[in-house]
Amino acid sequence: MSEQRLTQRGIDAAFVAVLGTIALTGLGGTYDGPRYLVVGVIALLVGAIVAILTETLRVSTAAALGIVAYVLTVGPVVLPETTVAAVLPTSQTLAGIADGTVNGWRDILTTEPPLPTNSGPLLVPVYLCGLATGLIGVMAARVRLALAPLVPVVGLVVVAILFGTTLSAPPTLYACLFIALTLLWGALRHRRRITVGRTDASLLRRTATPALLVLVAALAVGALDYVMGPVAAEDRYVLREHVIPPFDPSAYPSPLSSFRLYEKREKATVLFTVAGLPPGARVRLATMDFYDGVVWNVVNGNGGPADGSGVFNRMGSQIATDASGAPARVRIGIEAYHDIWMPTAGSLTAITFEGDRADALTESFRYNNRTDIGVLPVGLAPGDSYAMDVVIAPTPTAEELPGLAFGSVTLPELRGVPDEMAAVASDWVGGGSVSAVQLQTIVDTLQRGAFSDGDVSAGVQSPPGHGAKRLRDFLGGDELVGDDEQYAATLALMARELGMPARVVLGAIPPDGFDGKVTGEMVSAWVEVYFAGPGWVAFDPTPPVASQPKLVHVQRQDEVNGQVLEPPVVQAQPPRPLPPPQAEEPIEDVNCLLDWFCFNGLPRWAQWVIRYVAPPVLSIATVLFAIIAAKSYRRRRRRHRGTPVARVSGAWQELVDRLRDHGVYSSPYDTRRDIAERVGGAATARLASLTDTAVFGPGDPDDRLAREVWAGVPVALREITVGRSRWRRFLAAINPISLRPDARAIAALIARRRATRAPRLATTAGDTTISL
Repeated sequence: MSEQRLTQRGIDAAFVAVLGTIALTGLGGTYDGPRYLVVGVIALLVGAIVAILTETLRVSTAAALGIVAYVLTVGPVVLPETTVAAVLPTSQTLAGIADGTVNGWRDILTTEPPLPTNSGPLLVPVYLCGLATGLIGVMAARVRLALAPLVPVVGLVVVAILFGTTLSAPPTLYACLFIALTLLWGALRHRRRITVGRTDASLLRRTATPALLVLVAALAVGALDYVMGPVAAEDRYVLREHVIPPFDPSAYPSPLSSFRLYEKREKATVLFTVAGLPPGARVRLATMDFYDGVVWNVVNGNGGPADGSGVFNRMGSQIATDASGAPARVRIGIEAYHDIWMPTAGSLTAITFEGDRADALTESFRYNNRTDIGVLPVGLAPGDSYAMDVVIAPTPTAEELPGLAFGSVTLPELRGVPDEMAAVASDWVGGGSVSAVQLQTIVDTLQRGAFSDGDVSAGVQSPPGHGAKRLRDFLGGDELVGDDEQYAATLALMARELGMPARVVLGAIPPDGFDGKVTGEMVSAWVEVYFAGPGWVAFDPTPPVASQPKLVHVQRQDEVNGQVLEPPVVQAQPPRPLPPPQAEEPIEDVNCLLDWFCFNGLPRWAQWVIRYVAPPVLSIATVLFAIIAAKSYRRRRRRHRGTPVARVSGAWQELVDRLRDHGVYSSPYDTRRDIAERVGGAATARLASLTDTAVFGPGDPDDRLAREVWAGVPVALREITVGRSRWRRFLAAINPISLRPDARAIAALIARRRATRAPRLATTAGDTTISL
């Protein structure tokens, strides 16, 4: 490549890098730091360098070279911790590249921004887009069309917009700079095609182009301020607003239904440890705002409102929150607790998982920043631990509460609520406007009831559950008897029936003198009501444990008949097993099928080869087979179709295409004898002579001559490939350059037509006369 051409490609590469960098700023609100921009700029430069090397070395397979550069460079830039000496890729690097290339796009959309920049798979798509933009943009600069290289750059802008957030629109100045540089680049590329002379017209053109560029850039500033300024965040279109998070909480049982398990069977068991929890703060396990007549549960994220408890998004290490309060650093260590619901406190601002399963927990972590609840579909296990930066909101005092008004929040509509619920609530509060005073009245009435954890020794049964029938029996008895499950469910339903925004929370309330060990005895259920100002405020409707039910002897039918039977024994519920990890993608099902049909009994190295090595190898082999098959079909068509003259010409064209595959190029103006002299060899010279005789000779060739010419093609090819290694012959066989049209031949044909058209126009103009 000449020095002038190299300079031009360098200028094109600079424009691609600068415009691509401006385009990547559209992801500014998506990541939590500038590392994504550094990764994207490096990828742009790598792609541009590969494109320049492809043209300099006359490599025909730029896509293959780009793939090799992608695999070799993405590890040191994005996944350095998986490489050897931060350079050489390992099997873990290749697995991370495959995961980021295939699943990184989904992870970006299903992870709540800002995304962590220390997560390699989340940065792999940025690197891929940058490298592809740099490679295609500089390669497209070879095209004569001035605006051709802008196509991949504009595509990068579209990708940044779609995968960004509604609040990450780049500043108007960046957009104006992008437009100005685009016009400048297009003007420079257009000027390369024009032979500038010292005429008034060319002088006017040279003066008008920069002036027009400045004028358009100035108009763009005002236009973008007018167009982009009034656009609200909710009016912008981004893909993450239309993606349903893969976690479905409706596939798991209600957390409140397991309350009796903690209360009875794990009463003295240490579930987890807590360090750094401020005095008076509570530990959350789950928040439920939907009732269907059977249980309180988290509403399915597919159909719930934006403020619903079932919308869980993937999160990075940093979590955006608008909560205000006292900051704290809380650390959780799992002991006997096993569930998908994470113990949390307050509103999370950052989280770091520790231990042997830190990577798996980080990948599985999902969070609802409206209910301050986290889930881990892989499930928590003994030995897991994590540290949280939280904000503990202040709690209003009893004196401040009566003066507070309820806030406005969207909650799912309840179903199956017992009719007695609204009537009993109205009877307790005595009518009047809905206020915090009425809420406190209901709480005080419930706290005057009796506590029972299901022990029937006193003759009073208190079965678990909070379905419609169980709550009817709870309200219809002579005395309110139950535990946190019934009292919290009843208070939340009564508040919602009176128009108060309420929800049920399952968690742990540390007692005075808390030593950091949370046992099943500390697990409780309470109700949160939303107030304007302080937000969600907790209420405890459950009476103290000391408030036991009255001893009421219930006469049973067996006693009437004279038979004395033992009181019925309420069977304790068995421990709820850990829910199986939820299959988030169809690919997990495919892996299960592979494990069943292919991996059963195979060693680990063979499984790794089948899972990670076989797919890319088969993909590359399919592409190579398609290239060889296309060349074979083209050869058979040239040899057996058409007239003898067409078949003879096809034989020579087959030889020329094989020369192109071996890197021997010819000018469109070269004759067959010129090509034969350049290649050398008697067989090639004889083939050129026979073809010229058949095409330009006085008679028409017959089938015998066509067969003779085609028989000479393999002989001429052997003369060409003599002394070449098998590897070079194999590369020529899979070289796809002969399958595409020769750009230089097309350009020569266009130039020849223009050259023949110009004299004809000049002659016509010279023959024109004016008669008076």
